[in-house]
Amino acid sequence: SGTDVATGLAIARDGSGDTFVVGSTSSPNFPFTAEVIQPSIAGTSNGFVTKVNSSGSAWIYSTYLGGGSGDFAAAVAVDSSNNAYVTGATQNANFPTKNPFQPTCGTQANCNGGLSDAFVSVINAAGTSFVYSTFLGGSNADQGLGIAVDSSGDAYVTGLTQSNTDFPKQSAIQPTFGGGVQDAFVTALNPTGTTLLYSTYLGGSQADAGAGIAVDVNKYVYVTGQTGSSNFPLASATQGTLSGGNDAFVTEINSSGSGYIFSTYLGGALNEDSTASGASFSPVGAITVDSAGANIYVTGNTASANFPTTTGVSQIATGGGTDAYVAKYTQATTASFTVANGALSATSGAPGVSATSTITVGSVNGFNSAVTLACTVAPVVSKGPTCSFNPSTPVTPAANSTVSATLTVATTAATAMLERPADRRSSGMFYAMLLPVFGITLLGAGMGSAGSRRRKLFGFLMLGMVLAGLLVMPACGGGSNNNGGGGTPGTPAGAYTITVTGTGGGATVTGSPALTLTVN
Repeated sequence: SGTDVATGLAIARDGSGDTFVVGSTSSPNFPFTAEVIQPSIAGTSNGFVTKVNSSGSAWIYSTYLGGGSGDFAAAVAVDSSNNAYVTGATQNANFPTKNPFQPTCGTQANCNGGLSDAFVSVINAAGTSFVYSTFLGGSNADQGLGIAVDSSGDAYVTGLTQSNTDFPKQSAIQPTFGGGVQDAFVTALNPTGTTLLYSTYLGGSQADAGAGIAVDVNKYVYVTGQTGSSNFPLASATQGTLSGGNDAFVTEINSSGSGYIFSTYLGGALNEDSTASGASFSPVGAITVDSAGANIYVTGNTASANFPTTTGVSQIATGGGTDAYVAKYTQATTASFTVANGALSATSGAPGVSATSTITVGSVNGFNSAVTLACTVAPVVSKGPTCSFNPSTPVTPAANSTVSATLTVATTAATAMLERPADRRSSGMFYAMLLPVFGITLLGAGMGSAGSRRRKLFGFLMLGMVLAGLLVMPACGGGSNNNGGGGTPGTPAGAYTITVTGTGGGATVTGSPALTLTVN
């Protein structure tokens, strides 16, 4: 009798052909079945999870999911045991939990005064109990918008976070918030929901949000969503720049969550993956992949007349207004590897500055051969920066895993050129020999007339001045410099680009993103 919405247009199917639908409802009489986890609405609006049999003729179960007003379920996935993995958002501290990784809503246990947290809830095949149910969020608003599950029962969640310092992170590719009002996030949980396998921000300096997520048999994760950031993280991109206000993105992350395999913009001059109302807070977009990850399929919407299209398709031009789009990416399934550059520990400094970066070599499709790392610096100049690795290469990643090495970039400090001690000794000796001769001459002249007391007094006075000069001159000479106070210059000022490459298995891969060290 109220408003019922399939919020994320989210639907999934199990191996028997049974269908799972999630969304939100404000109806106190929404269809539900007996012996479900929540048979009545809590507050004014809740999420719902409904499982329909393969012929569509009966509910297998249907349940509310929420703690009060403002809760919604946005996405659903199903494992081989027909457990339903659901994510969405809640503003209620009493949202139902079980064996949670994060037992409280927000950082103040009260959803930080009514801000939303994402949640991850796994419901058993009968719909009668949770396998686990947990909050996921920080001190600001967070939403879960996409979820996937692998053959081991690991859950992968994406969405958006405005918690710019304290969203839960673990072994993050991007440990710091990119900027703007929100970032996307990607979080992996173990089968019991008690531990984060990895969790990371994903975004640049403007608004970003994840909308859909998928996983292949090798546990590579594929994410799509919306970004307005011109510096969104990229890797082997098919579209290397932001084309309009908000583009879609497609990002592939390796099995350990430590590096990007592929990451690209997808869009034209206007907006992609906007909600029906045009809001950017919760974008649309969905992604799936075949079992080996050879083909990636992405869908969403676009208002761009110049959205990238290929020849020979059924619709090459916009139909006007906002259109749907479907895009397919094909990638090699042969064994290969990636090279990911971590940020430099220092990006600028005076001559003598040094910096380090963690270089991660990732196995793709079972690659487990030795990879030799090399680095070059441009431009090449006298006393330019040098680079080296620890441990010394080659390094060998385990199949579908990663191995790391530390890159060190060093520069040459400037040095001052002091006068040589031999120069000081020679000048002191010269004055020591010259002044006594001059003094004796004056003394002889002063004592030449034995009858004049005035001349004798004058002669003794001059002798005293000469002796004082002998004491002062070596000290004065010791402060001189035969280079006018100059020295040996260090590394010339300028911006230097450090390129890392890995060679192994007959291929050479260039590390990304590019590294730059500026010498002031």
